[in-house]
Amino acid sequence: MQPYSGYIKLILILLFFSAGVLPAQPPKKSLQPLNGSTAFQQLMAGNNRYVHMHPLHPDQNRHRFEETAVNQHPIAVVVCCSDSRVAPELFFDQGIGDLFVIRTAGNVLGNFEIGSIEYAVEHLNVHLIMIVGHEHCGAIQALADHSKNEGFLQVIIDSLAKEPEIAKVGEMDQLHTLPLIKANVMHGIHQLLTQSTYIQQAVKDKGVQVIGGIYQLNNGKVIPLNSSY
Repeated sequence: MQPYSGYIKLILILLFFSAGVLPAQPPKKSLQPLNGSTAFQQLMAGNNRYVHMHPLHPDQNRHRFEETAVNQHPIAVVVCCSDSRVAPELFFDQGIGDLFVIRTAGNVLGNFEIGSIEYAVEHLNVHLIMIVGHEHCGAIQALADHSKNEGFLQVIIDSLAKEPEIAKVGEMDQLHTLPLIKANVMHGIHQLLTQSTYIQQAVKDKGVQVIGGIYQLNNGKVIPLNSSY
């Protein structure tokens, strides 16, 4: 038994020292803001990794904790639904401090949400705003079904019903809501470009981009709205 005992000890020693030989800390990300196109490319590359089950899980380590403890430099604002199946840090394969995320049921935008986006653009120098709707959105389905709900949930549905882009789509049933989901995303984009003078100016002067997308629940893919679905 003695040789086996020595062999086990040797393995434990090797494991101990190999655990201590950690890879060098990753180089710090540039503090220079990414332009909108580059940020968009990074998000879509991350989504491609996620879809093909090869995520890198970047910026999720102790070094990143320390790096972002005092400052943050996200590459994009992502507006999406509160739905538990829709997690932008996962489906864009990003990490701590990479995304400035705003989530509401039906990705509805109001004063607080728009103000938060303005903060990210003005103070965090973000050059990409992406509004991502998703298939089988409960808020959109409730709208299509003309269901009545208690409390503030009905306020959300009433807000969706007032969107001009949704009104143009017309009546849809619960099983065919994709046109409504797209219209809702486009409404969010139009809101930002018409209601926020600061974002209007940032688009004009800083090259900030506002892009829409649809998240597919069955495969994790984000389809930009300027692409065929």
